[in-house]
Amino acid sequence: TDQVREIAKEAKYEAKHAAYLSMKIRQTEDSKATMEVIALEAEAPLQHIGDKLETAVAFDQGIKPAEDEILHKIWVLQQTIASQNQDIEDKEAQITLLTQQIQNMESQLGDLKDKEQNLAALMNKQKLAREKYDKVEKSFTVAEAQVLRMGEQVIIRLYGLSFDVGKSTIDPKNFGLLSKVVDAFNLYPSCGVTVEGHTDSYGTDDANQKLSTERSSAVQKYLVAASGIGESRIMAVGYGESKPVASNETKDGRRKNRRIDIVIHPKE
Repeated sequence: TDQVREIAKEAKYEAKHAAYLSMKIRQTEDSKATMEVIALEAEAPLQHIGDKLETAVAFDQGIKPAEDEILHKIWVLQQTIASQNQDIEDKEAQITLLTQQIQNMESQLGDLKDKEQNLAALMNKQKLAREKYDKVEKSFTVAEAQVLRMGEQVIIRLYGLSFDVGKSTIDPKNFGLLSKVVDAFNLYPSCGVTVEGHTDSYGTDDANQKLSTERSSAVQKYLVAASGIGESRIMAVGYGESKPVASNETKDGRRKNRRIDIVIHPKE
């Protein structure tokens, strides 16, 4: 039923799209617009978006380079927002600790030095954690993975790791990507690791659960062999379709939901 519903939705969209294109073609023919005018009209929306993003776009090589420049600028902005959000989280932790210090100063003046040392230790810990996170993030391209922080945990969302449909065998072309994951482990001595398998919503719950578990287990076995980390420190778990990160109503959303997440649990 999921597939039928999706096909019906796509058919409805294509019908509306065809009707719109037919109308625009008639209008263009009636106005006797030249190909130059048509091409310039097609470029105008991208030029407008580029202006709003304060990035220069050029069309001397066609529309594709301009599109790529805009997408790159959007990605840079998204990374900046993620970085700023993490900075806010770190500052909030500092503010909480400082507030606690102020509340206790009147009755615990003798402990002020210890509290200052605790704050310095917290800030230093955050600094070291951020430096490690930045190293991991910079080691992956946009197409390979998205790197996130959730508290102390570091999540490597391997969008670049793909499997054949319904299969859990790791293709040799993915060995290079997984070697970068092993390099990330080396930044966190004695860390624990969870390999999470996820699928999109197509198929039955049982089939998706089984497939996600098989894929996470395959990656876990590979990482144990490649990293030399004991098997007890790398666990695998499958979540099936229960934890989507995007809409299952679009192809790109389903691609993002079919993923392996590597969760690094740093040791204190």
